[in-house]
Amino acid sequence: MNKLNYTFSLKEKIIILILVLILMGLGYYYFIDRPIRADMKAAEYAKEDLMVELDIMNVKVAQLRQMRSELENMSAENTSYMESYNASKQEISFLNDILRGTERYNIDFSDVSMDGDLIRRPFSLQFSTSDYEGAKNIINQLYNSKLRCLIADININSDKNSFDEGVIQVVLNAYFYETMNGGVYDSGLPATATN
Repeated sequence: MNKLNYTFSLKEKIIILILVLILMGLGYYYFIDRPIRADMKAAEYAKEDLMVELDIMNVKVAQLRQMRSELENMSAENTSYMESYNASKQEISFLNDILRGTERYNIDFSDVSMDGDLIRRPFSLQFSTSDYEGAKNIINQLYNSKLRCLIADININSDKNSFDEGVIQVVLNAYFYETMNGGVYDSGLPATATN
């Protein structure tokens, strides 16, 4: 039998030990250190992306809270509602009340129109006031009315060249909205309306 009995010298043992350590270091670097560093870098990028997303979401939440607050304030300040059909007496009374301080006025109601349960009562309004602030006040009262009202178009003129002086004349077209919920059909509704 032939056995290999080779004894490494101290120098060869040191070289083999150095080579084994180098191979272990390279193995550690390529298979452990490098993937861990790449994962850490990817996690850092993901963290930055999430922080940006969080900042965007915080801005959106702040905007939504502000909008909700504004809506709550608006609804608390000015909540209009739709009267049940036929609310023409309340609407005429309201118009007479806001136009009481004018020099003269004229209200013309047109035939109502109906779309499902929604009733639209068109009217034209002409009035004159002694100053622009008076006209503006009447328009604001109409716009902010508790009755559901939509101003379609408006024309404001002065008998002078300036709104600062002279009689202010206003012509506008608008709609009062009503609902058939709780309303009673009558001859004022369009012929196509049926119960």
